[in-house]
Amino acid sequence: MGTGMNTSDILICGGGMVGASLGIALSGHGLSVTVLEQSPPRSPNPPSYDDRTLALNWATCNILKSLGVWAHIPQASPIRRVHTREEGRFGSVLLDAREQGFDSFGHVVFARDLGQALLRWLEACTDVTLLQPASLQGLHQDESGVRAEVSMGENSQTWHAPLLVAADGTHSQVRRLLQIPVEEEDYGQVAIISNVSTEKPHEGTAWECLSPQGPFALLPLSDQRCGVVWSVPAAEKQHWLEMEDADFLARLQQRFGYRLGRFTRVGRRASYPLKRVVPLETVWHRTVLIGNAAHAVHPLSAQGFNLGIRDVAVLAETLLQARREQGESWDPGLPSLLQPYRARRLPDHQRILRWTDGMVRLYRQTLPPVGLARQLGLNLIAHLPALQRGILGITMGLLEQDNPLVRGETL
Repeated sequence: MGTGMNTSDILICGGGMVGASLGIALSGHGLSVTVLEQSPPRSPNPPSYDDRTLALNWATCNILKSLGVWAHIPQASPIRRVHTREEGRFGSVLLDAREQGFDSFGHVVFARDLGQALLRWLEACTDVTLLQPASLQGLHQDESGVRAEVSMGENSQTWHAPLLVAADGTHSQVRRLLQIPVEEEDYGQVAIISNVSTEKPHEGTAWECLSPQGPFALLPLSDQRCGVVWSVPAAEKQHWLEMEDADFLARLQQRFGYRLGRFTRVGRRASYPLKRVVPLETVWHRTVLIGNAAHAVHPLSAQGFNLGIRDVAVLAETLLQARREQGESWDPGLPSLLQPYRARRLPDHQRILRWTDGMVRLYRQTLPPVGLARQLGLNLIAHLPALQRGILGITMGLLEQDNPLVRGETL
């Protein structure tokens, strides 16, 4: 049953962490914003809110503070040091936040906690309409905007907006309906995720071990726990998920060693595939792709959500600044507005894609000369502050401080 035509200034497809962040960023500025989210309200297991641990970098923490969300995220654990090494080789890099002029490099949170905090904040935004569960069934673009056919159970609705924002993840329905071509690479790996309790305190240290089999990371959590992100061959997924806890802890101990004493307990394990998915265009007529819809990257260095929320920060700034300048003639879907946004975000996208994909390919090489070169590279980073600052500029989002939200300011 249809309900006629509904209109909104901006239609956001996807109410996960990136889509919700954008809805919050645009709230309070006299706009009508509608968010479509496929998962049911208060679902205990919506797709974006799983048991993954997220390492939020400096820029992301600032953005969440600017949006008013940060104080509502429980158990945010600071990353005070980052220790990186290559398995089976001498040499490592230890970066200390205070030595670099920061209290911390960022914080680690559960994705579920962050997602629920964002959703509660979004629901409190009286100028944002949240449709949930709402499934996108069709799209039509015309000169004035985008018309979306939306299914809500047995009912259907039609929405029209001058701008559609696709924040619907790696397997974007918007991308599929608009037939936006993508480049995709399956790394042939899955990330096994869980959390473990340790005998010794982690003291805010994040550990990353690189190897041809894929990266392995321990991220500091509250209550003397660490989040585990362990890349394994995709064909072995069930083996790792179904392994007895004692066996998993023994394998973990063998891989990591005893720097934190014994691992005493492991939580529920889950997995997700590791792929690189990049659309050939992130602006498509009156549609803009953000978050994983625009760039699904390998989790090495934990850059995925951090990159996505910078999309949010810059897109919100772009739209609101144009609204202030243009007044009633403002049209958020014009190419003259969206193309500069795309150009501004492209260098950041390319840097992170090159960084993550390049590191994966580099550490897959097993030739001895390549291994020696990697060892030399780590040693250089350990002893050259300029190299350290360059890497932190990329991984902490420091290069994007032209944006107010990244600086911790409001729009």
